[in-house]
Amino acid sequence: MGQTQLRQWSGPGLVQGWSRADPGLTPPVGYDLGVTSPTPCVHLSAITTVKHPKKLVCEECIKTGASWVHLRTCQECGTTRCCDSSPNRHASKHAKASGHPVIASAEPGERWIYCYPDDAIAEY
Repeated sequence: MGQTQLRQWSGPGLVQGWSRADPGLTPPVGYDLGVTSPTPCVHLSAITTVKHPKKLVCEECIKTGASWVHLRTCQECGTTRCCDSSPNRHASKHAKASGHPVIASAEPGERWIYCYPDDAIAEY
């Protein structure tokens, strides 16, 4: 599925008010990337190319026959794991164990990245 290029955020500032409970917010028309934390997140700012899943499966759940709800792709190593709504929460476990801070939604039609340590999110 490859990678998506990000262009530099060129807006007047941060897009405020986004929370994980409000996935409908999008950056203003004409902007490519908006970091939505009160202060810029260095981890999200460092992402210039979004890694997408090789397959739409949780690489850990597949090994044990477990199920998942949504998928997330690590932006450091490219592995795809299940979200925190899934029984095994493999994506956040991977982030904690590996120190890889940023994931991207691997769900079709979703275009956001998230930083675990800073609880910051951006759309691309």
